[in-house]
Amino acid sequence: METIIAVTGHRPGKLNKEYDYIGPYSDYLRKRIKKVLLDRQPVRTISGMALGVDTIFAQVSLELKIPLLAAIPFIGQESQWPQKSQDLYNRILNHPLVTSHIVCEGPYNSAKMQIRNEFMVDEASLLIACWNGTLGGTMNCVRYAEKQKNKEIFYINPEGWKIDQAQIDPQPQLF
Repeated sequence: METIIAVTGHRPGKLNKEYDYIGPYSDYLRKRIKKVLLDRQPVRTISGMALGVDTIFAQVSLELKIPLLAAIPFIGQESQWPQKSQDLYNRILNHPLVTSHIVCEGPYNSAKMQIRNEFMVDEASLLIACWNGTLGGTMNCVRYAEKQKNKEIFYINPEGWKIDQAQIDPQPQLF
């Protein structure tokens, strides 16, 4: 069976506000996502194209030359984002390895985010969940995936960089 990997994860607000994707959260997630993609060798990846984890996942997929399905919840998802984020979003969508799929018609409605999430889970054989355990859309997507038969979920705690850092730079012992 060919592997198709989707992602769910936090927006920058839960990732130390790393809107420029520079910092320990972004670096850690990029490294862990890359490892999963290299290990699993998917034929395609799926991103919901939101700010944060979705964007990092899309960037890593394209860096590895993996075809990407951009599962866009509705047209204009990016319209309220900062210009720099909109520019990155459009660069990703215009990449030759990207195919776009508009999941829902019409304007913004918060329910469309979960419909998009369910579409991604249904289309994938593996879901990478970059989740710190908090309430929100990522949790809703994970809960949906957990209810599906034969759906593999690979969890990455975005706080894991702190553990990695503690192993690299252990606190000095006083005694």
